[in-house]
Amino acid sequence: MSLLEMKDITKVFPGVVANDHVSFDLQKGEVHALVGENGAGKTTLMKILYGLYGPDEGSISINDSVVQIANPRDAIRKGIGMVHQHFMLVPVFTVTENIVLGEENRYADYSTSSRAASPLRAIMKWLVLDTHGARDRIQELMDKNQLVVDPDAPVEELSVGLQQRVEILKILFRGAEILVFDEPTAVLTPQEVRDLFETFRELKAQGKGIIFISHKLDEVLDIADRITVVRRGKVIKTMPRKGATKAGIAELMVGKPVLLDVDNPPASPGDVVLQVEHVSLRDERGTSVLHDVSFEIHAGEIYGVAGVEGNGQSELVRAIADRVPLDDGNIRLAGQDVKALDVRQRREAGIAHIPEDRHRFGLLMPFSLADNMSLGRHHRPPFVNRFQMVQTREVHRFAREAIAEFDVRTPSEDVPALALSGGNQQKAIIAREMSGKPSLLLASQPTRGVDIGAQEFIYKQIIAAKKEGIAILLVSADLDEIMSLSDRVGVIYKGRIIKTFDIKDTSKEQVGFYMMGEEENAEADN
Repeated sequence: MSLLEMKDITKVFPGVVANDHVSFDLQKGEVHALVGENGAGKTTLMKILYGLYGPDEGSISINDSVVQIANPRDAIRKGIGMVHQHFMLVPVFTVTENIVLGEENRYADYSTSSRAASPLRAIMKWLVLDTHGARDRIQELMDKNQLVVDPDAPVEELSVGLQQRVEILKILFRGAEILVFDEPTAVLTPQEVRDLFETFRELKAQGKGIIFISHKLDEVLDIADRITVVRRGKVIKTMPRKGATKAGIAELMVGKPVLLDVDNPPASPGDVVLQVEHVSLRDERGTSVLHDVSFEIHAGEIYGVAGVEGNGQSELVRAIADRVPLDDGNIRLAGQDVKALDVRQRREAGIAHIPEDRHRFGLLMPFSLADNMSLGRHHRPPFVNRFQMVQTREVHRFAREAIAEFDVRTPSEDVPALALSGGNQQKAIIAREMSGKPSLLLASQPTRGVDIGAQEFIYKQIIAAKKEGIAILLVSADLDEIMSLSDRVGVIYKGRIIKTFDIKDTSKEQVGFYMMGEEENAEADN
C-alpha cells in the first residue's frame, strides 16, 4: 500500500505546462528523491501536494484513499509537512514557541481558577498556553528522533542546522507522516548534513515517507531509496538508487551529457591584486559585522570564502564593491587605496561584481537584455558619443556578441530580463562583467538558483577567468562549490577570517568544523 500516490497531475499556467500528467508515489519507510533542473516542475508538484495550488487534472491518494487538499492547513491535517529551503521561523520566539505556533489550542487551558470579579471577566475566558504539556511532547519528539535542541533558546541564536531541526520538530509536532524537504542541505555544513541524514534514517524506521528535493546528486545517491527525474514538466524516469550514477541522473535531467567534474588546474599566482587589511565594519544598526579581516588575492588565483550564511560574507563583498564607511582598515586594488572611490570609480579601476541577488542588484528586470548588458559602461564610448547620446546600434551589437559568446538563451537582445530563466539571467550578468576585462572579479553566490547545465557553464567561465590572470573572490554557501573552484579558502565565522587553507591541504569536513567555530574538532579531524 502506497503512503502517497499522485496520479496524472497536470497544472497549466498561462503559456506554460508546469506539470504534464505527472505520476509520483511514496512508500512508507522510504526516501524518494525528486530531481530536475529549475523550472522542471518539482516545486509546482509539491505546492499541489501541500495545497498551495489545485491541480487542473489528476488525483492524490493517501493510504489508498483519494483526498482533496484545499490549502496548507488541510494538508497538515492529512499528515503532510513541508520543510522549506528558507525557514518559516519567528527569530525572536523560543524553540517551543515556534513549534507550537498555530497549534496553541491543543495546549491551552480555558478554565478559570476563580469566579470573575466583573461582568467583563465573566464573559471572557482567558487563554493560557500550557507550556508544560507542549514541552513534554516536544521533548518526546526530540528524544525519539535525535533532534536535540534547547527548547527555551531564541531561534535567532541558533545555528542554521539547529534551526532546521526546529522546522522538522514543527511538522512532527503536527503529526506529519509525509515529509517534504526542499533543498534541505543547501546551507548546511558536512557535519550538519550527516546529522540530518541520521534523522532521515530514524524517520524511515518509524515508517514515515520522505520526499527529498535536491540538486546535490552525491547526497541523493547517499540517502534516497528511489529517484524520480523530471524535465520540462514530465517524469522522465523513476529508478532505484542501486545502479544509478551522478552522470546518468544529470543526463536525464538536462537531456544531454553533462560534465560534472570541474577541471580546475593549479593556480599560477601573479602579482597581488586585492589587499584587504584589518577591515572592521558595522552595519546600519551599529552592529559589528566584520572584525579585523585581512587577506590578499593574487592574479590568476581563486580565493574562496566559506562560511554559514550570515557571518559577514555579504558585508565583506559590499565593502570591496561599494563605498561604505569602514570602522578600520584598508582595501587596496593593485596597490591603490580604493576606500574613497564610489561604485563607478571602482568598476573603472578594474572591479567586476556578480552580486548574490541578481534581481535586486544585478539586473533592471523590466529593461531589455541589451540595456542590461551595457550597464556599468553605458556612460562611455562606444555606447555613447561625445555628446553623451546613446548609440543604440553599438548597445545592440555588443549585446548580440556577448549573448553568443556566453550562450545566453534568448530570442533576441530586445527581450526584457524578467522574461529569461534564472540561469540565463545569471549568464547575462557574467557576460556583462567578464566582457569588461576586469582585474578583480567578485563572484558572490554565482550559481545560486541555477540548474545543473547553467552551473557547468558558469564554472567553466570562472576557471577561464582565472587562466586569463584575473583575481577572483568567490563567496558561496555551497561548500562543494568552494572546494571545487578555490585555490585557497578562508573560513569566515562571526565576521572574522578564522583560518585560511591551501585547498590541497584540507578536507571538506575540516573546513566544515571551522565554519561552525569548532576549531578543536577541526584540528582533531586533521
